[in-house]
This record gives sequence, structure tokens and C-alpha cells, in this order.
Amino acid sequence: MIAISGHERRERLRAALRVLLGGLVFAAAVMCGTAGLYLAAGIPVAHLLKDPGALRPGPWYLGAVSYVGILLWCAAATVCLFTRGLLREPGHAELRRFLLGSALLSALLGLDDLFMLHDQVAPDYFGVSEKVIVLAYGAAALGYVVRFREMVERSPYFLLLVAGGFFALSVGVDAMDLDDGRILMVEDGAKLAGITAWLSYFAQCSADAIREGLAAVPRVEPQETAYSAQ
Repeated sequence: MIAISGHERRERLRAALRVLLGGLVFAAAVMCGTAGLYLAAGIPVAHLLKDPGALRPGPWYLGAVSYVGILLWCAAATVCLFTRGLLREPGHAELRRFLLGSALLSALLGLDDLFMLHDQVAPDYFGVSEKVIVLAYGAAALGYVVRFREMVERSPYFLLLVAGGFFALSVGVDAMDLDDGRILMVEDGAKLAGITAWLSYFAQCSADAIREGLAAVPRVEPQETAYSAQ
């Protein structure tokens, strides 16, 4: 067992308290925003706080596959941010920017799925066509690849190509606007497969980055102390 000094223990406690404080501030901001929407726009509080299944009649599994996709988007963003936090060396600056951009893009696409931004919010509330938003997402993805092309070329980018292919298939089927359960299976099945490939790509990129980062750090053997020898 490696002994932990009192100073290091206090530093870890301070770090944990900072994380807790940040989480509480975020939660407070969300609740303040909820109160603001209720007071300013008259939106019922229950519409903002309760699960969708509790507000409308329907079986418990309503939208299950959609929720799975949202969880996968969140996982992709989280793994990128977590890996970015581990890489602190000056030589990791570009890799950190790549991971941040990846996390932001994943979070944007996840938020679009969660709140139906391109197919409901943008057309109904802002008068922006769904096709315009989809094209904007495509342009953002292309800009991301161009900006980080060197990082992408060094990565297992075939996973990204697989994800893009499935997304293109899903968008193409959606554009056909056919009301058929079998067509919907193809559309949403391709979308879920694309999100899975997307997560696989960034999980592999993050694993490779962590391995390279650990390999670059000189290994320091722990010193055995009288405390640890007991």
C-alpha cells in the first residue's frame, strides 16, 4: 500500500469539494432557469421537471431506442472530456483541443436528439427549415474534420467513416418521408448504428491517447515507508 501524506489527503479533499461546489452551482443554475421560465413565460413547472412519460399517457418503454441513442451521445462527450482532463502535458495541447471539439460536437448532436432541435424547435419556433439545420450540422462535422485532419488521420478513422455512412443512410431514408414501420426501423436502426460507431471511435481515440500519455510520463517507483510496511 502506498502511504498518503496528510498534505496530499487535504489536497484531494479540497479537489473533491471544488467538484462538489461546481456540481451544486450547476444544479442551482438549472433550477433558477426553471423558475425564470415559469415566471416569465408561464411554462408549467411540471413540464420542465417531470419525465416525459409521467406527463403523457403511454407505455413505460415509449421512446426507449431514442433514449438509448441519447445515452450514447452523452457517453461520447463524457469520454472525450474525461480524457482531456487527464492529459496535462504541454505536448498534448492539440490533442486536448481535438478532444474538446469532439466533446462539443457530440454534445450538440445529443442535445439535438434530446430536444428535437432540428425537426421541431427550429421549424416551429424560429421558422428555420429542418433541411437547413441538417446541412448546418453536416458543415460543422466537415469543418471539424478539416480542422483536426492530422489528428483524424492518425486515428482509427474508419470508425468515423462507418458512423458517417450510417448517418447518411438515416438522413436519406428520413428524406423519403414514408410512413411505414419497416422504413422507420431502417431509419432509426441506421441512426443508432451510427451513434454506436461514433462512440466506438472516440472511445478508441481516448484509450489510445491515455496509453500514449501514460507512456510519456516517467515511471516513479513508490518508496516504501514505515507506515506502508505495516
